[in-house]
Amino acid sequence: MSSLRDLAELTTRLPGQHKAMLIFSECFDLDVHDMVDYNGGTWGVGGDDAHAAMAAATRSNLVIYPIDPTGLAPEAIPLEALVAFRSVAEVTGGFALINSNSFDQAFERIVRENSTYYMLGFDSAYDKADGRYVHVQVKTKRPGLTVHARDGYVAPTRKEKEKNARRFESTPAPVAAALASPLQTNGVTMRVSAVPTRGSGRNASVVVITDIDASSLGLMTKDGVYAGDVDMRYIATDAKRQIFPEVRQTAKVRFDPGPGAGTTSLSGIRVRVGTTLELPPGRYQIRVAAGTSLTAGNVVYDLKVPDFGEAPLAMSGIALVNSGEAGVLALSATGSSKTAKPTKCWSSNCVAAPPAVTAASALVRDAAPAGAHPASEVPTTTRVFAPTDEIQLSAEVYDNQHLKKGTANTIAMTASLRDASDRVIQLAAEDRVSTPASGNAVIRFMVPLRLTDVPPGAYALEVTARSTAENGHAVTQAIPIRVENPGR
Repeated sequence: MSSLRDLAELTTRLPGQHKAMLIFSECFDLDVHDMVDYNGGTWGVGGDDAHAAMAAATRSNLVIYPIDPTGLAPEAIPLEALVAFRSVAEVTGGFALINSNSFDQAFERIVRENSTYYMLGFDSAYDKADGRYVHVQVKTKRPGLTVHARDGYVAPTRKEKEKNARRFESTPAPVAAALASPLQTNGVTMRVSAVPTRGSGRNASVVVITDIDASSLGLMTKDGVYAGDVDMRYIATDAKRQIFPEVRQTAKVRFDPGPGAGTTSLSGIRVRVGTTLELPPGRYQIRVAAGTSLTAGNVVYDLKVPDFGEAPLAMSGIALVNSGEAGVLALSATGSSKTAKPTKCWSSNCVAAPPAVTAASALVRDAAPAGAHPASEVPTTTRVFAPTDEIQLSAEVYDNQHLKKGTANTIAMTASLRDASDRVIQLAAEDRVSTPASGNAVIRFMVPLRLTDVPPGAYALEVTARSTAENGHAVTQAIPIRVENPGR
């Protein structure tokens, strides 16, 4: 019930939407029908969590479908367990699947119920903050119709009402709201990639690149020049539910197509923003939100940050630069995102209340759409390339074993493509010497990738570093790409 409460309260950040939740569990014995007869008082920890979960679900339009995955039970299920399991569905407007193998029919019904429906808004005359169940009845005047709707909602307690009032008094700006959203929002079209490299100490420097469709930003135009402020926000949460300080950037974008540019619109123009986050090793969910004072969107990006000093041989992420990429406005960011201690992330402060803020700024120069502000040094988020594209691959290798010994070592580097049939196309191969005397033993592998003779299709771009010493340690990083002919 504690987990259900967290998830139900998370959906309250998605106002005005129809939401559904499927719970796969064997029957539980807590009957939430007790909420309907609630007259004040407490039930204990589990009951309090159940009441808060039903209150959040019924007021945020969350329909819950409990499903018992054990299917047709060989033994009779106690009536109390059946009633308790169904109660979660009935209170929220869903249905339960119990003691049945009709999973296909149940899922089809769930899809149907969540694909065709009406949203009715109303002001309730019940204004008491007593946590009781408020009955709601929906009628139609046309004969022969059947209405399926929730029977009511759980009124907030006084404490919950005060909390909601504070939340609505300080309605966040679009970008802040997008960052706090538990789901991706599409107000601004964007694409994100992240490349972890070795930072200071055990921390990694994660380069986050964001490509934004300029036409979705709603930039103002005057005398053919597009201008406006773009707000960027980043936040990282690790697998231990720790939330790291939010990082903000404000970009003043000014785009002048110029005479003879052949275009007066932002169609095909992308704003590319880069920033660096300092994160310790671990698994993360990085949220990136971007937009203006009117509209915003976000992307949720899953990332594993390795410990670059742990293995004898380690490699950074793979960065790709497309020097022939056109229509990119690359932003030069100033400022930094210093490492700060994370705080424990609970349902009440996850993303919605970051512990700290570090600021940065960015500026884009006037540029023409054809090769606008050349992206020759800025990694691309694109993973689909034409055979004629000029691609530069960049990666770093860390020879930790020989750094500790203080001896030189030769590293054999290769870059290749592997298709679905396990066929390998060699693209580049070089031998590099690590020099521990410099104090870092970092090998930077930068090679051009020629795709001219590569057949169209899907590939894994693999970069392998292998020590030529007796131990023969090797490390490989891979990212998916596609090669397509232009116009396809």
